[in-house]
Amino acid sequence: MASCPACGKELPGEFPFCPFCGAALAAASEAREGEGDWGHFASVAPLLAEALVAQGRADEAVEPVETALRWTLANDTDAQISLLRMRSKLAAHRGSSEEAEALARQAIDRASQSDDPNFRGATLVDLAELLELSGRAEERDAALEQALAFYEQKGNVVMAERVRERLRV
Repeated sequence: MASCPACGKELPGEFPFCPFCGAALAAASEAREGEGDWGHFASVAPLLAEALVAQGRADEAVEPVETALRWTLANDTDAQISLLRMRSKLAAHRGSSEEAEALARQAIDRASQSDDPNFRGATLVDLAELLELSGRAEERDAALEQALAFYEQKGNVVMAERVRERLRV
């Protein structure tokens, strides 16, 4: 079994990035490209990027997002929405607030074509975070109210309560 050259942990399978530290694994990436199975990667890359950002490693999150953008399938709405959301967050980390908001609004537009209330709510929460950073409290609250409605529609009590908490702040 192979191990990651960056962190040394044993890899449970073939991945384009180490599931433990996020390091790019060239051999796995080349194998995945040879198989032509990048559609799955495009769906999980935003999750890896989200984890890297949460760890304070936003710079490392750029590569999986850019790679996934090249391989996202035209009909993979979930991956497209997730990548727009992640690109928005990365733009915000770079201090590009206008770009971040534009990408967040693109994610909202794309999610509006989806029948998944969780995606729709998540895109609105992302926008609310950006609006809060810009000092636009009323717009933030409006986005959170819309997100709450989607989470309640889905019956997602955990996210609905998180949004309610943010509205109380």
